[in-house]
Amino acid sequence: MARARPILLSTRAICALSNLALCFVVSACGGDDRTKPSSNLGGSRAQGGSSAQGGSSAQGGAAGFDGAGAKRGTPFTSYTPLGEPISLPGVVNASDIAWKASSDTFFVLADRVNQFYEYDSDFAHAVRTIELQNRPEDAEGLAYLGPSDGADRFALSTEAPRNEVWVFDLDPAATSLDFASALKTRFEPIAPSLVANRGLEGITLRPELGDSPAWFYACEEGEPEREAIRLFGFAYDPTGPASRSYQDGSLVIDEPWTAAAQFGARMGDLSGLHYDADSDTLLVLSHLSSRLLRVAPESGAVFDELLLARSPQYEGVTLASGGRLVLVSEPNFIEVFRSQ
Repeated sequence: MARARPILLSTRAICALSNLALCFVVSACGGDDRTKPSSNLGGSRAQGGSSAQGGSSAQGGAAGFDGAGAKRGTPFTSYTPLGEPISLPGVVNASDIAWKASSDTFFVLADRVNQFYEYDSDFAHAVRTIELQNRPEDAEGLAYLGPSDGADRFALSTEAPRNEVWVFDLDPAATSLDFASALKTRFEPIAPSLVANRGLEGITLRPELGDSPAWFYACEEGEPEREAIRLFGFAYDPTGPASRSYQDGSLVIDEPWTAAAQFGARMGDLSGLHYDADSDTLLVLSHLSSRLLRVAPESGAVFDELLLARSPQYEGVTLASGGRLVLVSEPNFIEVFRSQ
């Protein structure tokens, strides 16, 4: 099936829009070392969120939002950064982050390594490092699903060798994890991507709501002019078969709108997802575009936009109590924002 290609801003257009000194969008404005965080911009739509600067429609100002007049969720303009980006010693290839409410701790996933990390609430130290056996080759997305018979249940998305979602359990005190025994369910929602290393990136769960089943949202990273970005969903039944795939019809995928058409030039790729239960919206992250969108899962309507500039490569996002918005960036940086 032919896939729509994302609409891209030209280099000249992006540079023209960067009067807020967003020079970390290096593919457009070039020259900066993206392995180090920046402290010169403060972090939110130069930051200012969705409308503090009255941005142009190309940058998602009020006139540019599909959901104008029907806002949902805490405005990004209310978020301010809590200090400078935090470097996590020993972590490489950080790919996503998830928050556990009962302990107020954060789990950091890294791809192509044998460790999984849990950090305290302010990232001052690692609560534990979990050694992995029989791990996925390339783990990219992470979601905390809640307690399960004394363990913690998570979902992660894998990019290679196949685009899959793994649901697994982790003992709260364990310092090792063998996926051979911990894996509970394996989903195969889409075919391997046309471009290597541009497959499943983000995974998040909408809990069961009334008659609506628990629902996974996932995103395909994409690559400008080569692989279309995608955002889709599927039902999660923990009592169902241990392996489900689109190929045999045991897994039904819902993709009611086309991400490439809906987001247009806003998102060069998709690198992370988080479902916000308070507003029934999705937070959608792009590392190529260094921006975060708040969108309606049912239509893709964009309600808010946050431009990011303080860390090299934004890979994951989560929300935590106390109005905290937390982002993780490769290779090992954490940014924490708090709403006023």
